[in-house]
Amino acid sequence: MNNFLLNDAKIYLEEIFAKTLIWYDNNEIIAYASVSNDSVKIEKDKVSDKLGDNEPPFSSFPAVKIGRLAVTENYQGKKFGQKIMDFFKLFFYLILIKVINILEKCFLI
Repeated sequence: MNNFLLNDAKIYLEEIFAKTLIWYDNNEIIAYASVSNDSVKIEKDKVSDKLGDNEPPFSSFPAVKIGRLAVTENYQGKKFGQKIMDFFKLFFYLILIKVINILEKCFLI
């Protein structure tokens, strides 16, 4: 856990490869997670079965990758990793809703 934070997290941030979020309890690091942009490739042959003759309009969907997630031993077994995952799901869902609301305002007729 310490090796990544001490040696890699800053480089990942500087190279715009990933952003690392750190959770604390009384000034003690208890967990961290790194997130980065990613994409999920569309397998056109599998999608075309559902779309018929229509081609998907793009070859991939945007995604977020959680590259690193670590919890200190004192917090393991307490579902803290699950709470972090729930945080990310809610966070990115709320961002998506915000983006959709902005786009709807841009394209009102």
